[in-house]
Amino acid sequence: GTGPLDTSKVAPLAHTTAALLPYDTAKIGRLTADSSSVLVGQRDIRPLFESLDQKGVYVTAIIDACYSEHATRTGFKLLPSRASSLTLDYSAGSFGTGSHAKDAYPYRNIITLSASAANQTAAELGNEAALRQFPTLDGEFHGAFSDVMLRALSTGSLPDYGPLDKNADGALTTQELYNGITRYMQIKGYEQTPKLQPTLSTQSKGRDLREQRLFFAADAPSPATPPAANSAAVSAGEDNAMELPVLKVKVSGDSTLQSRIGALAGIEINATSPDIMIDAGPAAYRMHIDGELIGQLASEDAVLELLRRRAALDQVLHKANHRPQATLALELQTEQSANYVTLGDFVKILMKSDQSGYPLVVDLFGNGDIFRLYPNRSAPSKRLDAHTTQQVFEVEVTEPLGMDSVYLFLLKEPVPQHILQTVWDVPSQHQAVFTSLLEWLNQPDSVLGASKLPVFIQAGKTELCRSQRHLNQARQHYEQALTLGAAAPESIDLLRESIAACGLFQNYFQLGYNLLAQQQLEDAAEPALQAVQLAQNSENKTLGWWLLGRIKLERGQLPEAKSAFDAAFAAVTPGQAPPPELLEDATSLEQALLQRGTVSADFIGSVLNASRAVGVA
Repeated sequence: GTGPLDTSKVAPLAHTTAALLPYDTAKIGRLTADSSSVLVGQRDIRPLFESLDQKGVYVTAIIDACYSEHATRTGFKLLPSRASSLTLDYSAGSFGTGSHAKDAYPYRNIITLSASAANQTAAELGNEAALRQFPTLDGEFHGAFSDVMLRALSTGSLPDYGPLDKNADGALTTQELYNGITRYMQIKGYEQTPKLQPTLSTQSKGRDLREQRLFFAADAPSPATPPAANSAAVSAGEDNAMELPVLKVKVSGDSTLQSRIGALAGIEINATSPDIMIDAGPAAYRMHIDGELIGQLASEDAVLELLRRRAALDQVLHKANHRPQATLALELQTEQSANYVTLGDFVKILMKSDQSGYPLVVDLFGNGDIFRLYPNRSAPSKRLDAHTTQQVFEVEVTEPLGMDSVYLFLLKEPVPQHILQTVWDVPSQHQAVFTSLLEWLNQPDSVLGASKLPVFIQAGKTELCRSQRHLNQARQHYEQALTLGAAAPESIDLLRESIAACGLFQNYFQLGYNLLAQQQLEDAAEPALQAVQLAQNSENKTLGWWLLGRIKLERGQLPEAKSAFDAAFAAVTPGQAPPPELLEDATSLEQALLQRGTVSADFIGSVLNASRAVGVA
């Protein structure tokens, strides 16, 4: 898929303008938006949906595509694995332009479940290697989102999540389905955030679309009710019998820390399939998930407390998700739609429940500190009425960088003031304060419902990149450079102008690539390195490291090329095939190292394994 927030094929599009492309589009070659083979949102999709909406037809659109959040407003479909041979004509006006202000949701009776946010790709389980690592329900190739939907719709439940009908009223709602698939994809580690439209803030026309029943729900559900007061003993028994999740951790470079982590309750050392990876450095411990930064911590004790807090809160969440409970919605509103925010951004968090209760919202920072978001000074503790949207917090994003985990707990009774007053800003060294909060949350039958929202905080954008005008200039120069081609010297000047307007991954990558094509190897290395540093997802990290390795290979710097190719292979999303360019260049490097007699068995093995995964060897 592609769209205005696509970092690999950026186009001068309005913020919600894109196109649906058929499965076999890649065979067609170059396309424009006027082609009959392209379904343009404004021209083809939205009029159809508006016609159905005006007739009172209820529609649930389920879309598994990259950048698909706004696909029913203006959408597209292109499988990432089939995108390489397709060239889209992004000339001015090809896909239309419009206001950059975000549109209101246009439908009364249509709801959309999409695989990813407007600036995210969607994982594709499209080869045998992917199926071996992530078996699909029916053994067929699917997008990851499609596989999760098949599991949910086939059984009404999901592994490691339990029944989707959390309030046990006999009717599965769209919100309950969305909560289940989102949490399941978090557990599986997919790097995409499913999206539900309308959002809590854009739903303003009539009834609550998010709480409508799905087509296979019971005809006569009973009203949702909280668990009875005399069910505490039953709940306690269920908790004792329940198998709680274990946080799996991999530690590199510090055997003492590894031993201390292995002794913590609810945590195990697992180097094969870790949830969290910790790299011990000379000045700090870097915690990450497949390259995505969680946090950097200065001491072993801070690392241990962060892990303890995360494991404990996840277990409270797990217990709430495995027995009848309230159905909650916890939503982050950002400029870029996905759960990635930038220092200086202003964000809002909204919440909603189908049952009344007392909400407690806490944020576990990437440095191990806990901050209470709700109740707060501007919104004192009060009961959240059922079916009412409440703003949790509005704030400018600040440090620390890394991953915040926002937890919403809907409680039967409010947290006592003597505990609440201490849980405002809880540094990692204040272990007793967190323990008292945890004991309260673990009381039998105290939590009516729970939800978790991961938020990735990135380094600040320049003021130029905050300006839509400069961003559009960067995109325009980028597209002009692509039109000229990598061999045209004029493309270099255009790409440098695009970087001056707004330095984005694709601008630096394309500049490095074009300099490589023109054999300006010394100049090509710096933009390639900048592209690596700006890459925010596995695909771009792989491409950035490949480009840097290719430049080093061309310059005869074989050890540096090997290091870059190793990093490129390591960045490939599990289950996905490495790019053919990476395999080809790694093979060339292997042959050059063999001639020098310096190739390692490990490197040969990595190339062969990657080649077999895509049928090269």
